[in-house]
Amino acid sequence: RSLSDILLRRTAIGLEGGITQNLIEEIGKLMSDILGWSASELDHHKQLLRDELGKKHSIV
Repeated sequence: RSLSDILLRRTAIGLEGGITQNLIEEIGKLMSDILGWSASELDHHKQLLRDELGKKHSIV
C-alpha cells in the first residue's frame, strides 16, 4: 500500500483533485501509524506521492 494508492486511486479526493499538502501529511501520519512505517518510510512514501502528482497530474 502507498499514499498514492489510497489518495489517488481509491477515493474521490484523487478523482476530484482535492489533494493538498496538509491532507498528505494528515493521511500519511494515519497510514504510518496503522502500517507501522518509520519516519523515513513515511517520508519516502510522501516523496513518491509528490513525484507522481507532479509528473502524472501536473500538481506540485
